[in-house]
Amino acid sequence: MGQLAHHASTGEAISAARRARGWTQKQLADLCGYSQSTISGLERGRQSARDVDVLALVADRLGMDPSEVGLAGAHRTMLV
Repeated sequence: MGQLAHHASTGEAISAARRARGWTQKQLADLCGYSQSTISGLERGRQSARDVDVLALVADRLGMDPSEVGLAGAHRTMLV
């Protein structure tokens, strides 16, 4: 999914990846175990994107490389 790396913000990258899959914020939230408002906040830059666990899980569920959401390391860890 390297094509998402050109987005100006983490939220834009998450939103683009979600929309590319045809998912709603609610669907992504359910897959991650978060509220829709958490996903909305991440996408709009209103939710702190500093929580590594939240970002890692969202990236994993979207099939994104961790670096696309600002996390170090090019490897992906499958989260359960």
